[in-house]
Amino acid sequence: MTPAAGDTSAHHYDRLLAERHSYPKLRLAGSWLVAQCRTAGLEARHDAADSTGMRVLHAVKP
Repeated sequence: MTPAAGDTSAHHYDRLLAERHSYPKLRLAGSWLVAQCRTAGLEARHDAADSTGMRVLHAVKP
């Protein structure tokens, strides 16, 4: 996606990208999700956040 014709403003371009890629995000507490996995009979093998805050949870059936 490029800025609209005649508009070279970086702000405008950033705003268009933000609007295009905007969607409701599901936000769950990591501890809640691990507890739900345990309740479902799963074992959390890995639960960590990366540098952007994205959580990675690896749960397996024991």
